[in-house]
Amino acid sequence: MANEETRASSPDAERDDPRLDDSVDSFAETRRKMQELVRGAAAMLRNQQVAGRPGAQPTYPAIDHGTLRILLMNLVGVTQEAHGAFDARLKHTLGQGIILDDRPRGDKGPRGHRRYLLMDVLQLALVFQLQRGLVDPAAAAAFVIQNREKLEVLWVEASGARDHYWLEIEIDAYAAIGGERKGRPSGRVGALAFPGSRARRGIAEPAPVLRLDLAALRDRVGSSMLILGDAFRTAQKRFPDLDHVSALQKHLDEPEA
Repeated sequence: MANEETRASSPDAERDDPRLDDSVDSFAETRRKMQELVRGAAAMLRNQQVAGRPGAQPTYPAIDHGTLRILLMNLVGVTQEAHGAFDARLKHTLGQGIILDDRPRGDKGPRGHRRYLLMDVLQLALVFQLQRGLVDPAAAAAFVIQNREKLEVLWVEASGARDHYWLEIEIDAYAAIGGERKGRPSGRVGALAFPGSRARRGIAEPAPVLRLDLAALRDRVGSSMLILGDAFRTAQKRFPDLDHVSALQKHLDEPEA
């Protein structure tokens, strides 16, 4: 008769092995330390603050690219027919470097799948909201990249606001003309700026100002992340044969009766 140490374990027993949980926790801790090295301890602290739980386990766990895509599509109301165009826009936006990539790098570039923190999703949501207002995508990206730390601080303040928290952005395409010996100002650093951050030129009229409610946008993004987290677990049970992103999308497209 086989003893407990030599008996072959069942697949269910392997899944319940507490050592596996320790391995997952260890990996998560290692990843967290890697993120701190790449993004900086101050940025990680602001991410905790924007989640409303400084020093605690994140209420909003990091999400993968597929979940990010679904969240942003729902946020801006992308139709089924426009999925392909949106995918291309998202790829281009990420390629501009709005979100710092904390994956380990090998000889052929970053390795593994990207994970996005709540702060990452908020910055991307801001870019896409600006794009919805017909702001040039490259100009919107340049604004967020150049003001990354200041915007992170504003997101933290917006998270603690009881009511609205308005972000004002001055839009002036002509402010960028000539900066790179080109006539087309689209995408130039300086086309978007915080009001009062650049000198007024001669008798020029003040540039138009766009106002966005960061508190409302933060609440919408946070709620979406929680809803998608719950939906993901349900989708896996409903469609066990599909990968998690396809299952989540199918679950959202075909609500339960």
